[in-house]
Amino acid sequence: MGEAVGEPVHSSWKRVAGPSVEPVTLAEAKSSARIDGTAEDDAITAMIKEAREDLEAATARAFISQTWRLMLDRFPSCPPEIELKVCPVLAVTGITYIDPAGDSQTLDATKYVVDAQSEPGRIRLKSGQSWPAVDPRINAVTVTFTAGYGTSASDVPENVKRAIKLLVGDRYRHRDATSVRKGDDDLFQKLVRLLSWGAYP
Repeated sequence: MGEAVGEPVHSSWKRVAGPSVEPVTLAEAKSSARIDGTAEDDAITAMIKEAREDLEAATARAFISQTWRLMLDRFPSCPPEIELKVCPVLAVTGITYIDPAGDSQTLDATKYVVDAQSEPGRIRLKSGQSWPAVDPRINAVTVTFTAGYGTSASDVPENVKRAIKLLVGDRYRHRDATSVRKGDDDLFQKLVRLLSWGAYP
């Protein structure tokens, strides 16, 4: 039985290389939260990383350049495009697939175009091209791409940095309140709405 038109393709996502730096430095976070001394520097550094990861996960964004891998069971049929849901997309490193003979192949980059301006980003076939046949197995197609605003903190928009600093400051002030849960507080939800697709940039 053939696949139904528009039938969704199972996908899975994995970050394979994280950012080399954080968007906000320890000094910036401490200054924003008006924290003096160095006794809790390790804890605050951990809060910066946690705040960045939580906001990235909730908004489907990458703030500093990082490498992601999208696994698909097959190429899409209708519409014939692949969505890259971690924004903003910087570049597609490559697309590989397992052909019907069970061999790994690399899709020629001249056959498709990458739309890194849209959110989510898209990979679409060029006119006259078609997706190759793949082996009917799980994760037969692999798309490797980079996402983020750039490789350094200076590339990250100020709204993103401000959101991280606000979240770190709030969590620092409530660090002993064990009843506070990430994602349930009003501040976190407001920041997520600010940074999510369609709201920012």
